[in-house]
Amino acid sequence: SGFRSRGVAVEALDVARMPPTPGAVEALLARADIVLVSGGNTLFAVDRWKRFGLDEELRKAAARGCVLTGGSAGAICWFDAGHSDSADPESYADAMIAGGSAEASTQGASGSDAKPWEYIRCGGLGVLPGLCCPHHDRTQSNGVLRADLCGNQ
Repeated sequence: SGFRSRGVAVEALDVARMPPTPGAVEALLARADIVLVSGGNTLFAVDRWKRFGLDEELRKAAARGCVLTGGSAGAICWFDAGHSDSADPESYADAMIAGGSAEASTQGASGSDAKPWEYIRCGGLGVLPGLCCPHHDRTQSNGVLRADLCGNQ
């Protein structure tokens, strides 16, 4: 990758498909300067992290000054909560584990193509105070413009 060619060590940790080996998370996060979380299903991700104890390790990384960042669900996860599309069946756990992407759900739908799901307020790790609303300017697969609802959630 472009980062590696510049001398940056890039390590991946995928806990969606299987639990991490004992000590692996602690070791990886102890040496990380930046943690980048991709998009996906916020409910699924935060649940997995709590189940495997990653939530506490991520908080420790934040406390020592590690930069925590991400996009979409990877942004919501750091806040108290977020305006989430985690109820979209295209981003449920089965889709995430199978290698699916929540990006398809951000492409928008209208009329009869709209799918019957609603945005939800989804809890994050609470590292940052507030509510995160990614894709606020997008109509997703439910046919609803998120910006129209953000003030009502």
